[in-house]
Amino acid sequence: MTTAATVPAPPTDRVVTLQDIIDFAAAGKGTLEEVSKGLTSPIDLARFRLLIKRIDLVTSSQRPTNSRRTKSQFMAAQNRAKGKLFEQLVGIVLESSQAFSIYGNIQTLTNEIDWLVYLAPLRILLPALSTWGSHFICECKMSSKALDGNWVSRLYTLTQTHGTQVAILFTAKEIANKGSGARPLRAIQDLCILGNPAFIIRVNLDELITCVESGQSPLVILSNKYVELRSRRLRVGLLNA
Repeated sequence: MTTAATVPAPPTDRVVTLQDIIDFAAAGKGTLEEVSKGLTSPIDLARFRLLIKRIDLVTSSQRPTNSRRTKSQFMAAQNRAKGKLFEQLVGIVLESSQAFSIYGNIQTLTNEIDWLVYLAPLRILLPALSTWGSHFICECKMSSKALDGNWVSRLYTLTQTHGTQVAILFTAKEIANKGSGARPLRAIQDLCILGNPAFIIRVNLDELITCVESGQSPLVILSNKYVELRSRRLRVGLLNA
C-alpha cells in the first residue's frame, strides 16, 4: 500500500503559481488554514499599523476653541476622516488575498459601494468561497455608536440590487448580542433564511487587528463566519421540512 506524498502549503512570501495549485489540490491534504495562507500575500504591517495610529489620532482629536466650524461640523468632518481611513485599512486586508480583485468607491445610480470584490478562479480551493458566485460587496462603518438596523437593511438591498448573496460588514465595534442593540444581529440572522437570502458577514476592527498581527489569513475568518450563517439556514430548512 503506497502512501500519498504530502505537499506542503505554498509559502506566503511569494505568489502562488499554477503548479502549486495543481500539486496542492492533487494531494488533498490541505486544511482551511494552510490553503488560505497559500492564497494570501503578506500584509504590509508598517502601513497597516500607521493607519491604525491615524484612526486613533483622529478619534481622539478635539475641536479647537478658536475653530470656525461648529461642533456638529467638526464631528462630521472627523467621522468622514475616520471612515476613509477605515476603508483604506479594510482595503489592505482585502487586497492581500489572491482570490480577490478589489475596486473601491464604486458609484451606482442609487448608492456608493465601499468595496466591490470580484472572486478569482483560485476561490475554488476554498469550499466556502466557491459558492459565493462572481462577486460580493463590502461596507465599512467606523461609527462609535451601536450598529443601526438601517445599515443592515441597506446592505440587504444592495445585495439584491447588485446580484450577490454575500456582503461583508466591517464595523468599528462588535454588534451587541442582547437588548435593543441585538436587533441588527437578529436581522442579519433572519436575512440568511429568506427565499432571496443575504449572508452578511460581520467583522469588527479588533478582529481585523488580531488577524493581521497574528499572521492569520483573513480568508479563514470570512470562511468560518459564512459557514456559520449557512449552517443556520440549513438548520431552519430542516426544521421546516
